[in-house]
Amino acid sequence: RRARSRIAGAAAGTLRSASEHGVAGRAVGQRALRDALLDHVAVLVTPDDPPGPPVEVPQRLVQGLIRMGFLGPADGPAGAPAEAAVQVRVAGRWVGLVGPYGAAWLQKATDLAVTPLATRPNG
Repeated sequence: RRARSRIAGAAAGTLRSASEHGVAGRAVGQRALRDALLDHVAVLVTPDDPPGPPVEVPQRLVQGLIRMGFLGPADGPAGAPAEAAVQVRVAGRWVGLVGPYGAAWLQKATDLAVTPLATRPNG
């Protein structure tokens, strides 16, 4: 419960900052505000074994896991803590959240590059 309120507070602060000051120094509309909120790092996970760099989990990934129902039904019975646990996985540039009923994965858009395979003449 405490983690949820911290995430909600951080998300609200990010949204407030984006609406007052813009994003990257630019005034923004509602869609950009939603994107800024979804791209906000909601959770920073530090691996225990083996020690490694912290893993950033953006709100977009948290929302994906929840909205796809991978945590189970909202009105269902509360399971044991081990059943309700969410694991954070990393595979290369991908970060995943694994819930009891499925997994959601996300690759940072800043890590993507588009390379044309061949050139096509116009006309």
